[in-house]
Amino acid sequence: MLPGYCSIQWSSNNFVVSGAPQANFGALTNGDCTTDFVVIPNPSYVNGTPVNSDRFCGTAFNTVTTSSKPFVMTVVTNGDEANDVQNEGFSMSFMQLPCTNDVVAVGRK
Repeated sequence: MLPGYCSIQWSSNNFVVSGAPQANFGALTNGDCTTDFVVIPNPSYVNGTPVNSDRFCGTAFNTVTTSSKPFVMTVVTNGDEANDVQNEGFSMSFMQLPCTNDVVAVGRK
């Protein structure tokens, strides 16, 4: 983590994790991701709305940010998935985001 940077943004260039890619079921989270998935702790969508899960799978990935430290992404796989054919995996990009100061200083006289 670089000094002055408080969060990280994850985005995907290609994402096919778990399930048959031809189904094109989009971005899935939480209970839908039980075999192969990516974990990003305490994520929020770029508009600030918290994601209801830290697990991601499916055929799409929505860009998320997190300020949980250390900045990590965990990949979980196993051999329990049926019809695990043509899963291409994923290619992710990340960008550290600078700290913002939302605190307004109030002087005392």
